[in-house]
Amino acid sequence: MAEKYKYLNSLVGQTEIKREMSFYLDSFRRDGYFMPMITCGARGLGKTLIVKALAAEMNDINKSKGIAKGKRFLMINSAEVRGSEAFLDKVLPTIAQEGHILLFFDELNGLSMEVQTLLLSLLSVGEDRKSHYYTTDGTCYTINHEEFTFCSAASSVAQIHPDLLDRLKRFQMQVYNSEQLAQIIQKKAKGITFDPDALARMAATCRNNARNAVFRAQDLIAYGEPHFTIQDFNKLKRILSIYPFGLNRGEVEVLKHLSSGPKTLTELSAKMNCTRDSLMQDLEQRLKACSLIKTAGARGRIILPAELAVLKEIEEEFS
Repeated sequence: MAEKYKYLNSLVGQTEIKREMSFYLDSFRRDGYFMPMITCGARGLGKTLIVKALAAEMNDINKSKGIAKGKRFLMINSAEVRGSEAFLDKVLPTIAQEGHILLFFDELNGLSMEVQTLLLSLLSVGEDRKSHYYTTDGTCYTINHEEFTFCSAASSVAQIHPDLLDRLKRFQMQVYNSEQLAQIIQKKAKGITFDPDALARMAATCRNNARNAVFRAQDLIAYGEPHFTIQDFNKLKRILSIYPFGLNRGEVEVLKHLSSGPKTLTELSAKMNCTRDSLMQDLEQRLKACSLIKTAGARGRIILPAELAVLKEIEEEFS
């Protein structure tokens, strides 16, 4: 893959997906067809980035085959397509006329069910690898899927029409480990060298998230030291309030409230001045992933005794 697919290979991590995509690119190289697909996973795992790399590979392949314009990449934020009229008036004519185009719907789950239903027709590909869409005024759009490629991304598939999801090849993004996050930081913080311990400590605050690793690299560039030591890390974490596990202030507040004893969801949401949904879907997620808190039946949320040391460390270092 390193020789043929330089854009995919330049990305850190996601080894399984890159291997699968390179397999399908080999087929695309032969006949121009790449099955409709979706990248799935939490925010910050690089869903959009890997699709852009895929599009760049397709563009190079097309140009190597003498297709002068290569493969156009058209990215659409699903929230901007409010209804069927926007899809029929803007998106459909564009892909029918452009020919060699990769259409990428970011956050596909943000599309209305009305538009998702329209996509079902677009992606109903016949044996000739063409699909046909008829508008209410009798216009027929014929889409050649050996020129047109449909890609999408979603942080949640729960809001995607089951029949639409069934038509998409699914690529599940993998969570990044500390070593991969350290590689991303090094790659993005150009010109900065690191003490190994300092880099490892910084990577451990990235919440297993590539986007956060990029943010950390930007912090390092702003910090301005050409060589980053453990002393620099200790200084920077106080300046920017970089808590253990990459916790944010809201999550630390949850720990503080639970340190005095168990709290029900209602009690905790009142203490935090937020809704129950916000607490469950946002603030609790990282704390549970790090095994800092757990749900204990009727007692509600509790902080695990062994993890009180984390809160003590935060209070001592950031008071």
